[in-house]
Amino acid sequence: MSHKTKRTTGVRIVCSPNRLFSYAPHQWGTKQYWDWCERQAAEWCAEFHAFMRDHRSRDPVSMDVERDTETVCSKCGERWEEDIIEGTLCCASCGDPVDVKETTT
Repeated sequence: MSHKTKRTTGVRIVCSPNRLFSYAPHQWGTKQYWDWCERQAAEWCAEFHAFMRDHRSRDPVSMDVERDTETVCSKCGERWEEDIIEGTLCCASCGDPVDVKETTT
């Protein structure tokens, strides 16, 4: 019997500068705001790249791992979708009956 399970579909390291967008000169959400944020982020990335080369900055920076996950069938590994085949709850991809106790997670 199959059941829902989560698998990682992507991993990236995200580095967030301390208060990069705190003092924006534009109203939040406007085109000007997002254009400004994009320029600030590109500039910060260039500066951070230079910092990584010389290791002298003491600016606080947080780094995190972000994961993309997807719910999949434990048997076939395809994206989780349920179907009813001949009155039985099954995986829509492989047709394997679903273990109802396991699908609540």
